[in-house]
Amino acid sequence: MNRNCYKCSKYLVHQIFPYIGKCEELNIMTLETREPCQKYVEQSIEEVKETFEVGDILYCPVCKEPIYTFEEYLKHKEHKPSKKFLIDETIIEETYPG
Repeated sequence: MNRNCYKCSKYLVHQIFPYIGKCEELNIMTLETREPCQKYVEQSIEEVKETFEVGDILYCPVCKEPIYTFEEYLKHKEHKPSKKFLIDETIIEETYPG
């Protein structure tokens, strides 16, 4: 199985740059391709289904669009849709005025 940080449920994806993120477990910044640590946990299908059952939505960081149903999730699964993201408080410094 091809495991990396990006596929871990503890990896918080950056909304603008999905190839970087933060490990919630180790509290460190990391790249999506990094070999996972021993605390690796892949997102479960049951967890995803439960998200939609309670009326929540997911967001695809690659396509930049919301996901409302499990069927839509299956189309975006490799993009790691999530409802939790890395909050980048310095992103304003990367935007252009005007």
